[in-house]
Amino acid sequence: MRNLTKIKIVFFVIITLPLALFSQNISDSIIEKFAKLKNDTNQLKAISAEIEKNDITDKLTIDLNELLGQKSKLLINDPNIKIRNCAKLYYANYINTKGYIAKVNGNLNEAIKLYLLALKEFTALNSKKDVAAIYINISGLYHSQNNKKLSVEYIKKAIKIAEENKFISLLSYCYNNLGVLHMQNPEKAISYLYQAIKWINTETGSVNIRQLGNTYSNIAGCYLNLNNYDSTKLYLDKAKIIYDTLKSSRGYAVVYVLYGNMYLKMNNKKKAEESYLNSLKYAKEVNSFDDMWNATLQLYKLYKMENNTSEALKMLELHKQTNDSLLNIESQKMIQHNVTKFEFEKKQLADSLKVAEEKKVSSAKLKAEKTTKYVLIVVLALVLVFVYFLFTRYKLINTQKKLIQQQKDLLENHQKEILDSIKYAKRIQEAHLPNLNFLNKYLKNKT
Repeated sequence: MRNLTKIKIVFFVIITLPLALFSQNISDSIIEKFAKLKNDTNQLKAISAEIEKNDITDKLTIDLNELLGQKSKLLINDPNIKIRNCAKLYYANYINTKGYIAKVNGNLNEAIKLYLLALKEFTALNSKKDVAAIYINISGLYHSQNNKKLSVEYIKKAIKIAEENKFISLLSYCYNNLGVLHMQNPEKAISYLYQAIKWINTETGSVNIRQLGNTYSNIAGCYLNLNNYDSTKLYLDKAKIIYDTLKSSRGYAVVYVLYGNMYLKMNNKKKAEESYLNSLKYAKEVNSFDDMWNATLQLYKLYKMENNTSEALKMLELHKQTNDSLLNIESQKMIQHNVTKFEFEKKQLADSLKVAEEKKVSSAKLKAEKTTKYVLIVVLALVLVFVYFLFTRYKLINTQKKLIQQQKDLLENHQKEILDSIKYAKRIQEAHLPNLNFLNKYLKNKT
């Protein structure tokens, strides 16, 4: 009984420990909300939903994601297959989010390893929506390395899955990313981005305003490339309103660098500098290397233009640091090596599954042929038995017929002999007795 109590205490500690570890960073109201959900899978669902509400790079989101990872890992070996598969799915989502955070923080090698690990899990669970989401993330990673060819290749893979399965929310991400990839052709990029907005508005339930804000800022970038400042400001203001609502540091980092580019083109260097510095401040808050790369590059160009050598060198040094993380040749090679290795292993697995399937089909075919053979033998045996039965029956009937015929013949012979005897006796009687006519005549004369 004491041992059972100890086991219960240990289990309670294991389950509640992750909540205790993160309680300092996660609000009491959220902790209380999770605690009220007694069902473990409902807790995972609630944590995942809370993560989606926030910027992926926020401290709260990072802590929630770690909590999701710990709680889902505890359930991966649950005896209930539904709980087990649910836990595996959320654990793969945890890995995917960690990969995205690593990518934002400039650790691209770690990001691709985590993406591919999550992709392997999602593929095994046949979660097509999540597989497509990973392809979008891998596309974004290649975009960070200026590898447009592979970035487009992976986004097209995601589009194919999303269109085949009508994953509306993913289509908005796909077309938004396609727009970003075609920024050098603003008209084409804008057409993709308007398609993204169409898909965002098509989504059932509440509109994904974060994604809408991202799309607005990208449209603003396209109009800026076309020197259409009114439309640029219009869409930047729309995006900023959304980021104000979300309090999104990452969103601010994006829009402020675009504001800076717009003001610089309008020759308002003071406002441009102010916007770039704001972008850099918010990028540092969330450790977003992509945004730091943009802000430091633009500040370097601005300070160089103003002959502010000391500030220009400072920004150049910061830019070089982020540039080395994002565009490092060895990093690119390592990423490509990991992707190639994964694709090779995936192909090997597919081939082995194909061989196993062929063996299974062949085995089933042989089994079917064997079964057919046995059925034919049994049917043939039954036919032979039936034929034998008919033959023996035929012989028996023939024998009975012959016996009846013999008895009939015997009876007929006996009958003939009796009739012959009677006829013979009659003739003898007739020979000894007087003629009937004579007798009648004699008797008549006597009377």
